Amino acid sequence: MYQFLSLALLLLIAVCGNSDNKSGSQSKEHSTVDVILLEAEIINTEENEIYRLSQVSLVDTLLVLSSLTDHKLLSTYDLDGYPLNTYGTFGRGPNDIKVPIPRFYDSVVLNDDTYLSSYNMNSMNLDILNLSRTIEENKVVIDHTIELPKSLFPVIKPYYINNELVVAYYNDTDMKVFNGKSGLATYYPNTGRFSTIQFPLFSFDQSELENDFEYQLAYQGINEWLSDFNSSKNRIVLAHALGSQIFVYEIQNDSLNLIKDFHYGNVQQDSEFNYSKFKDGDGLARKFIDIQATNDFIYLNVSKEPLDQISYGDENRELIKLDYDGNLITKYQFPDSLKIEFFTVNESKSLFYGIDVSQDKLYKLSTIK
Repeated sequence: MYQFLSLALLLLIAVCGNSDNKSGSQSKEHSTVDVILLEAEIINTEENEIYRLSQVSLVDTLLVLSSLTDHKLLSTYDLDGYPLNTYGTFGRGPNDIKVPIPRFYDSVVLNDDTYLSSYNMNSMNLDILNLSRTIEENKVVIDHTIELPKSLFPVIKPYYINNELVVAYYNDTDMKVFNGKSGLATYYPNTGRFSTIQFPLFSFDQSELENDFEYQLAYQGINEWLSDFNSSKNRIVLAHALGSQIFVYEIQNDSLNLIKDFHYGNVQQDSEFNYSKFKDGDGLARKFIDIQATNDFIYLNVSKEPLDQISYGDENRELIKLDYDGNLITKYQFPDSLKIEFFTVNESKSLFYGIDVSQDKLYKLSTIK
């Protein structure tokens, strides 16, 4: 009887929730949402001796792959997975990659050239790579480097918007050397000025945790956010890694404006994170693993397991597709053998590309007809 009443309440919330409210709105969980099975085709990186894959991005009609392979830190493929070229040597030269673990991400087109970012967290240097010239000249071309202010440490992921603006996700909840919080910072390189937006700070009751693994998971993820930048819409989308809250910021006149704030599923968060609610599977949110923001949708790689059943890298995962009102549109199911971590999406061809870190493999994922 209790389970029946809980289900009825859940459906009532899903139907009646108002998603038009800009702040604190509840997402709608569709009772008949499509679940689409994905089939995987491996993209052979081993034949080019490319190993330890760390990031995959879609840039126009190219796949851009980051790896830790000497002299092949950056690789390009066509959309069918055919290898085109490799670039990049780790070193201290003017066009060497200076990031110990390179991840090239979030392309921006300025004056007809396409740029990628690569960030060194230790030095807080943001290298801006000119991808157009890199392909044309057949060598890595670092256009310029932006040194972020040390007072913003630790910046986790900065986004190069243009020469006058960098927007960065920072998280100081662990080290507590800046302000002990997490949030977004807008940095203006020409003046050295910056400002910050602080996110809610969550805590948890240690008495809820039953073992060291649960403590580690809660401690590391309790204030972690995943982020992605959509340059076409000038939007930065963030999802709370262990919860349900999603923020959408729009860059307007070199400043950030919160345009959406909603929760995925049937979970609302208080300042004290109700860990037991999540680990017992009461609610629809799960651990978020990766995020991609397109013009019309937000894609999230989500653990399908309650938190007490998660073990590092072993949990089953799925992709969910939300609109910008938080409505669940589609779920995509990976083949059982895959543990996709990082992914990108080609909406025009209904394709996903994902990295299974445990196998060190890159896959093209298409819908089963």
